[in-house]
Amino acid sequence: MVGLLITSGAAAQAGVAIETVQAADPAVALVRISGTMERGDAQRVQAHLTSLGSGRQITVRFDSTGGAIDEALRIGRHLHANRIRAEVVGKGVNCLSACALAFLGGRDASGKGWRVKGSEAEIGFHGFKRLVPDKEFTVADMQEAVATTQHSLLAIADYLTAIGADIEFMSMMLEKSNSEMNYLANDKALHLGVHVLQERTGQLTRSQN
Repeated sequence: MVGLLITSGAAAQAGVAIETVQAADPAVALVRISGTMERGDAQRVQAHLTSLGSGRQITVRFDSTGGAIDEALRIGRHLHANRIRAEVVGKGVNCLSACALAFLGGRDASGKGWRVKGSEAEIGFHGFKRLVPDKEFTVADMQEAVATTQHSLLAIADYLTAIGADIEFMSMMLEKSNSEMNYLANDKALHLGVHVLQERTGQLTRSQN
């Protein structure tokens, strides 16, 4: 991936904001992650989550338009390995492109997948793009770009398999270009292993998959 940064949203700018916020349940450590995912963010997120210790169930709530896919995959793997819940809830809250991949890593203390989509929140997938220098490209440059794309697709497929997520999420990415968004409908979320929180009533509809 020499000279290329694979992203799945807007170009990375300031990195994510990470903050621990008050949870209604004292047994839960609630962390909000918002903003664009950029280089180094996975390490920052991991350090913050590790600092919370193991006494409470950690839940991460995402609100991000995307960013660097490799950082998102590292964050998702950390959630999965450490049994950290992932949620996207609230009207106007988005978890798009690379963020959606990180979200899929969530699971609970029992080891079962814990990915919660609020009924009024948006989770979206689309194709990624390459950030490349402004120059005239040679055949070798194009061959490198193709190889990088193939490597990224394999990395995403391997990630989805490792965290036990449905491979259909990858299809949702490939169905759209990087200028379009494929939003996850609530009924499809339940079919693909994502719980749905009915935000007006507070009722959680659990996926049976």
